Amino acid sequence: MPRQVFRILAALLLFAGAAAAEQKPLTVDDYLKLQYARSPAVSPDGGAVAFVVRDADFERNRFVNSIWLVTADGSRLSRFTESVGSDWHPRWSPDGTRLAFLSTRPYVTPRGERKEGKAQIWLIPRDGGEAIRLTDAVKGVSDFAWLPDSHGLVYLTRETLPPEERQKREELRKKGFDAIVVDERRYSQELWRLDLTRNRGDKVATLDPGVNGIDVRPDGRWLVYATNYTGEYNDEQRYDLWIVNLETGEKRQFTNFAGPETQPRFSPDGSRIAYVAQTVPDIEFAETDIWVIPFEGGEPVNLTEKFGYAASSPVWARDGKSVYFLAAVRTATHVMRA
Repeated sequence: MPRQVFRILAALLLFAGAAAAEQKPLTVDDYLKLQYARSPAVSPDGGAVAFVVRDADFERNRFVNSIWLVTADGSRLSRFTESVGSDWHPRWSPDGTRLAFLSTRPYVTPRGERKEGKAQIWLIPRDGGEAIRLTDAVKGVSDFAWLPDSHGLVYLTRETLPPEERQKREELRKKGFDAIVVDERRYSQELWRLDLTRNRGDKVATLDPGVNGIDVRPDGRWLVYATNYTGEYNDEQRYDLWIVNLETGEKRQFTNFAGPETQPRFSPDGSRIAYVAQTVPDIEFAETDIWVIPFEGGEPVNLTEKFGYAASSPVWARDGKSVYFLAAVRTATHVMRA
């Protein structure tokens, strides 16, 4: 596994370095044109990596994301998606046959309505082909995760606004009004379950506005999420972990420690949850550690207590015996294992 990780990182670094191969004075346009590989998603068989590349669209004064695919040995690199909108957040189906992602590409509904600008979930077979839209969420999709059987997904979307408020915000959007209004009401988030075999979506639960980061237990019955309850930046120290039953919608608080707990990830057997917490609670920008806590209850264990650097983005090894994570050491970010 470590060798495979290093091969993948080397392939992505080669992609990023191609833009810097030509020696010349750097201009503002050159800087904006720089392409960086980010958000890598390794296929279940380890043979390919999907990742996101950001490009500058000078004509429309915006950045556009697209998804690329590279073999794990770096021998073949290709652009996987191309659209008028942006494509990001690639996620492989557990059986490795399909890639789901978020996109703001325009589409026409069965009722003949043209829509664009809101992120929806789209699906493409691993071998390529036409993308298929899976959702038509009024407020768009903010996050999603596959169910273990590859026959469905769960996703987050904002609560639908009242018609008059929706019309008001749409008019402001068309005028280019993008200001953030202090103390403006933040609407709840909704958790939906999408059955791909029946092409049907059902709401599982209504969650608070502060949900950020979800993961599904390998048995497909539970979902864990982090929330600061309000969605306000100034409440970032309030993050706790909650779990929700995907069959009943029952919600239960899972952690209530001092300081924030974020980025939860289930172990391969579902018996534990890895997460990120600060070394010093309630102090903004404190270093962070990787912790593990039993799903059925018990005391958490700090895996990186003696590491000495900020740790984040935990990912379980396939055998569940260790956790990979990112660490900023001096001027570089490293892949580490605990």
